[in-house]
Amino acid sequence: RVMLICVIAIFIQGWLMALNAKSVFDRDFLVLAERPEHWSLLPGSVDRRGSVDAMIRLGALLLLLLMTTDLSRSTRWLRRLIYAMAFAGIAFAVLGIWQRISPNPLRIWPVDKPPPTAFGTFWYHGNAASLLNMTWPLSLTATLWAFQGERSHLAKAFWTAGTAAIFAALATNSSKGGHLIAAGLAVLLIAALLVKLRFMVAEYGWKHLLAFSLLVACALTVLIMGTDTRISADRWMEYFNRSESDSRFATARICLGMLPAAGLFGFGPG
Repeated sequence: RVMLICVIAIFIQGWLMALNAKSVFDRDFLVLAERPEHWSLLPGSVDRRGSVDAMIRLGALLLLLLMTTDLSRSTRWLRRLIYAMAFAGIAFAVLGIWQRISPNPLRIWPVDKPPPTAFGTFWYHGNAASLLNMTWPLSLTATLWAFQGERSHLAKAFWTAGTAAIFAALATNSSKGGHLIAAGLAVLLIAALLVKLRFMVAEYGWKHLLAFSLLVACALTVLIMGTDTRISADRWMEYFNRSESDSRFATARICLGMLPAAGLFGFGPG
């Protein structure tokens, strides 16, 4: 119920600001043309056309969120959603790795030689990292489910290999932010496992847990070393060897410094 109220509030405010836009962006002359018919007392966006397009996409995402939330109330559908998202992440990871290492990759871009940061079906490597970081915990969950009970060896092998493929894709992808988010999620996962360490030791024993941990660590090490991480390593070396500060950090500091001066509905034409 709280989520439904929040979705309705976001939907109403978004469409109100989109329809009450202060201006329209002229893409031919690259200027903002002011709209005299807007309501000056109510909040409005900067560009009417761009805001309407964004609200259409946001509305579809909000409806998908409500549908997914309703389906997740059922344990059966929750598992199906996790399996579907994990499978999508594995398929994307395999495609991205194959595009990176294959001598004859699929021509999915309109240019002959895409930039090295392009990964899979994403031109921007940060979007690819977001998808991978969203799906590897789900794939790991599916792997743990496969090893519980009398599951088939094919399911165990598939989900284990699929999770390894997502980790390899994360190492191959050149997004530095994606690497940091993956490391943060891994730390949270390890912390959650340490909380349940006593119960796991009581159920499986120290020897089995230690052997499994060593096997996982060795497998991840071999996996990362066996993939083509040259581009990722070069981007990290470039970042550490950079003399001046990152422009994105400077922009973030400026934006955060402007927040105290913002009003209830923001500031500026938007």
